[in-house]
Amino acid sequence: MTSECGAVPAAGITPREFSQALLGQLGLPVTENNTQAMVAACAIEGGHYHNAARYNPLNTTQPAPGSHAVTHVGVQAYDSWEHGLEATTKTLRNGYYGGILASLAADAPPDDTLHQMALSPWGWYHLVNGARIANPIGKASGYQPYGNTPDPMGGAGGGVSFGGGAGAAVVALLILVGGWLHYR
Repeated sequence: MTSECGAVPAAGITPREFSQALLGQLGLPVTENNTQAMVAACAIEGGHYHNAARYNPLNTTQPAPGSHAVTHVGVQAYDSWEHGLEATTKTLRNGYYGGILASLAADAPPDDTLHQMALSPWGWYHLVNGARIANPIGKASGYQPYGNTPDPMGGAGGGVSFGGGAGAAVVALLILVGGWLHYR
């Protein structure tokens, strides 16, 4: 896989590889900080690896040729990694995620980028008197084992799966509060 140009294989991609391909596709630095932030985002969202949003690790709602909604808010399942990568790129460039893109462009610490994602329309927040308050998402470092989660569609991939613990509790909390259900 060549993350610098955003190319992804047909199968067997881990969340870490997807994250690097996405950064490359966006023309952003493919650094350890940025990769860790995106792996953590993939773990929080759980797309492809732990739900029906095939080829969509970040659970975007961006339609693409051959995609279909798998949730009531329109999270899409795509028919290939290429379409999932293109849709996720289009989502991040749609004008609503400048804080995330700026954080990634600056190669900010992973937790800073996660905070930008939490406060963005991506939806890891709740409203208090009209102000966005980030939901507790934990440290990016705690999500890194998820980066090697094998692709459930088959093919090559890492051998470490996300085993739960605090990260799983955070995902359950996000689902409970409905923070991730906000329109992206």
